[in-house]
Amino acid sequence: MSTTTTPVPETVGDPPTIPGWITWTLRVLAFPLAASAIVQPIVAGLFVTGDVAMLLVHALVAVFMALASLSLVVAAVLYWRPGRGSGRLVLRAGILFLLVAAQAVLGAFRILELHFPLAFVVAAAAVAFARWSVSPAARRAEAGR
Repeated sequence: MSTTTTPVPETVGDPPTIPGWITWTLRVLAFPLAASAIVQPIVAGLFVTGDVAMLLVHALVAVFMALASLSLVVAAVLYWRPGRGSGRLVLRAGILFLLVAAQAVLGAFRILELHFPLAFVVAAAAVAFARWSVSPAARRAEAGR
């Protein structure tokens, strides 16, 4: 009786993943940005009800949001280039930064007709970005890279 061995097909390993330090950097930046986007309307409401000191707090949180969203663009570039992730994340982070910057400018010039509704867009986008950063999709590298 002859024994023949059938070749074992090569198993394809797990799909490539983004280095953990890159995804953690995204998370460390995205969650405080989302939290501050949620806190901003509360602080603004306190200002409108007569607590004038809250306007300074509102402005300081806006500066933090601008710096955090700009840092998020840098982290998105790291996700894309050395991390082998999607370049679309750079576009999304860039749009979020532009929204935050526009929000700050509209607030500084007291163009409240646009400042108020844009606040909802900024908050939704920041929360969506933070939510994505902890999803399994955030750790997957693009195929073929």
